[in-house]
Amino acid sequence: MNNPLWYKLGGWAGLINGVIFGGVAIVMAISTSSFLSTASHVKGEVVELVERRSDDGGTTFAPVFTFTDNKGVVNIVYSSTSSYPPAFGVGETVEILYDSKDPEHAIIDTWFQKWGFVVIFGAVAPIGLILGTVFLLIARRMNKTRGGLVDSPDSA
Repeated sequence: MNNPLWYKLGGWAGLINGVIFGGVAIVMAISTSSFLSTASHVKGEVVELVERRSDDGGTTFAPVFTFTDNKGVVNIVYSSTSSYPPAFGVGETVEILYDSKDPEHAIIDTWFQKWGFVVIFGAVAPIGLILGTVFLLIARRMNKTRGGLVDSPDSA
């Protein structure tokens, strides 16, 4: 990989990915904070574990939980997160956070359910920014070195 163009392309790709992941993390953090500031708290129960297959053939389990909202309506929610081994057992009582205007927007009150994706996207962002910057600096140095050899009076 002696061609600075590849470093330049990789650098820009890293920077763009870093900015995108950082932006997504910021939007998700704002959305989560807004949700948490208005969420209602109730106890719920895990009623089922749904198997999910990943692309690599692995199996994870997503909890399905029920809770009664402030209007007395029983809601059934399929969690968007899953794990192996299952993080919850059928019949387990869990703390639920939900939007009283839209009870289907509910999560089990755990740190990962609230902040996990924010942290993952936020952690990937600086990696892309750092790698992108390093690649662009390498490309710049390669261009200067090549330019210096061509323009140097000693090379004649």
